[in-house]
Amino acid sequence: MNNIKIILQLICTPEKAWNNINERNIDYNLFLNRFLYPVMGITSASVFIRLVTDSYTLQQVLQGFTIIFVKYFIGFFIAAYLINECASRFYGIENNIKRAQKYTGYLLSIPMVVTIFMNILPGISFLELAPLYVIYVAWKGGTFIGIKAEKGFSYIIFSIIVLLSPMVVQMVLYMILPGLNK
Repeated sequence: MNNIKIILQLICTPEKAWNNINERNIDYNLFLNRFLYPVMGITSASVFIRLVTDSYTLQQVLQGFTIIFVKYFIGFFIAAYLINECASRFYGIENNIKRAQKYTGYLLSIPMVVTIFMNILPGISFLELAPLYVIYVAWKGGTFIGIKAEKGFSYIIFSIIVLLSPMVVQMVLYMILPGLNK
């Protein structure tokens, strides 16, 4: 239940959510095991609804499950690494991969929730634009990483990496395994 509260707060009041996340200072392992991985699992499992609502076969659903999980799992680690490197190189912030992973994980929870809703309610096309809201949430979360407010706007460019990393992983999966894109 606490995970839902965090995600809703990130969506509704991102600045307050980042302040709460910073104040609570959740243990890194708890963050991974009780927040990020369960959200990834639920997001991946949401594709099984397509068995009932669409004319998807079990094979297509299993492929979709795999693609969703892999794209968010690998995308998370790539994005966190890049965010950490950008923060340290361009903004002089100390290298802290765990903080960068928390930042990335919380940001990725928004596109994951959108993916869940797109699986539950296919055909609602405006939901595809909802992950762009991550840019605003990333801007509000710049202080969590340690970016000063006056440099926040330029940091948004680097935070877009969070949004694009899972999509790039998905495109690479489709290129190296063309049978998945059916």
